[in-house]
Amino acid sequence: MLNKIISNLLGRVWVSGKYSSWESAKENSKGYENFKIFDQIKNIYVSKIKKYNFHEFYERDGLLFNKKIKDSELLFFVKQVYKVNKKIKVVDFGGSLGSLYFSNYNFIKEYINEWSIVEQKNFVDFGNKFLKKNNFSFFYDLKKCIKNKSPNTAIFSESLQYTEKPYNLLKIISKSKIDFILLHNIPFNITKKDQYRVQYVPKKIYDASYPITIFSFNFFLSFLKKNNFKILSITNLKSPFFKISYKSLIIQKM
Repeated sequence: MLNKIISNLLGRVWVSGKYSSWESAKENSKGYENFKIFDQIKNIYVSKIKKYNFHEFYERDGLLFNKKIKDSELLFFVKQVYKVNKKIKVVDFGGSLGSLYFSNYNFIKEYINEWSIVEQKNFVDFGNKFLKKNNFSFFYDLKKCIKNKSPNTAIFSESLQYTEKPYNLLKIISKSKIDFILLHNIPFNITKKDQYRVQYVPKKIYDASYPITIFSFNFFLSFLKKNNFKILSITNLKSPFFKISYKSLIIQKM
């Protein structure tokens, strides 16, 4: 309760103390299945699709922005992949209704052939009904997306830390034909083990809380090496939390 109060008072995201497990953190949060969050995001798309062309608005976390934000890390990643693969087919895990895709469309459209999003059922149902195009679609499951679309590139942008079994997802990637992965905006600590916390979102954005994994940096790097991933670059990003560092990693399957 105190962490929620602090989050609302400061007007920004906040994290709790440590929990013993992901399950314990989940029990003490509302989780991503809060339909009020989805409705807030969905309503933006419903109102703007009729007014604007397909790529002419930008939503993030249920907020509408007038100006698109150029993501330099994403653009650098896409250009690096393009040097090797002239036909880029992306699976965007946890991509909402396409916020990363839409916000950077003008900068990446010349490099991208297909963009597929793996999300929760309500996002997928709405996305495939109202947003789906020949090169843009939604899937319930990572394995099904890989089977149906054969992507060669994967993006986890601010999503891996909110999954219950992040290492299993990376193992699925390691067994696929995906060559390049962008792990974007991932939180790390300097401890030996991963930490499980609850992240609170202030009411001015939407009233929500989620379980979050703060990865042990050394353990994470060891896992990547054991699963035949090569790190091509690591970029330090601005962190919203004390003693938690955020990074973007570009990795390649060996």
